Amino acid sequence: MLPYVSLLIWRRASQPHGIEILLALRSAFQFEDASRVQPQDFYRGWQIFPSGKLGSDENSPLSAAWSKLRDDGGVRAMIGLKALVGSNPTRLRQLDQNCFAVEIKESDDFDGESNFLNLVNLSPNYILVAWKSLAEILHFNDLALYRHGVPKGVEAIFRDQLDLIKKLADQVRRTG
Repeated sequence: MLPYVSLLIWRRASQPHGIEILLALRSAFQFEDASRVQPQDFYRGWQIFPSGKLGSDENSPLSAAWSKLRDDGGVRAMIGLKALVGSNPTRLRQLDQNCFAVEIKESDDFDGESNFLNLVNLSPNYILVAWKSLAEILHFNDLALYRHGVPKGVEAIFRDQLDLIKKLADQVRRTG
């Protein structure tokens, strides 16, 4: 099984040492051919945006993470973040072998756009992206429990993704 790669897109929040993470709601997609094995749905569950399996043709986890951003969020979002990291490499953190984090600041200018979300062109795999505070995310349920859809009113994220977010928050807290 191929490992997952993730790119945490984050910004500092108003509370001391607080952060917000860009998460996405997965859409409900199914194959039209009912005889095919259906993908796991995880409808209405929050996930790190972007993330996905490391392709066998991708030469490094970081390049795969950029690829996922291009595929899930569009070319403009990928180019905007890559330009930001290219001009300031300290904005990119490696959280583990396959997970990276990019900090966005209010002062960042994405080619005349004032908000990074204006660059995002969602793929059909997602229905929404939103900034979620660490305090909110810490109260989410484990998404792995909801294989056939998250009940209305329940907020959930995969436990391993939450662990990566906690790791980032700890790094931010220690480095100021």
